[in-house]
Amino acid sequence: MKSNNTYIFLRHGETVKDPDVPAVNWLLTDETQKALGTPANESTFSDVGVIYSSHEHKAIKSAEPFAEKLNLSIVQQDGLEEVHRGEAYLSDDEFTKLKQTKLEDRDSNPDEGESSNDALKRFIASIEEVDRKHENETILISSHGTILSLYFCHVASDFTNIFKYWKNIPFCGIGITKGGEVIQHISS
Repeated sequence: MKSNNTYIFLRHGETVKDPDVPAVNWLLTDETQKALGTPANESTFSDVGVIYSSHEHKAIKSAEPFAEKLNLSIVQQDGLEEVHRGEAYLSDDEFTKLKQTKLEDRDSNPDEGESSNDALKRFIASIEEVDRKHENETILISSHGTILSLYFCHVASDFTNIFKYWKNIPFCGIGITKGGEVIQHISS
């Protein structure tokens, strides 16, 4: 996707895992909520003119310090959510194995959620929709680790180490794309 816009992608902050609550409703840790004020004050974000977020609580809450600092509202955009997964709560090991399978075999769907390729198509369509609405702007997108791993590997045209890429994306990590190219891979 060629674009005149600059995109700053934010992976949401660390969440409190709760086996009694679907992952889409998990809350941010207290430490993350306090820590998000620091990146919001960085000059990297001074040119942001609009903020988009998935509908998930953790993504919205991660974008709030940026919205407050920049005096902007957060636009919740369909399609920016995480790769949909089954409802079962998974241990860390089970979760990691599932992610590896879904990332390395992107058409697989062992959890009856959403395949990685289907999620990537959805996410790309959402970014293209955002792109059509803006020209020459810096746009902050608050989203999720797996879908951002897929998107950045797609933009870089390199899925060879996608599982490792996913494992190394930090909570509150930032990545930047412009003109259909990766300017900065997601890092802290």
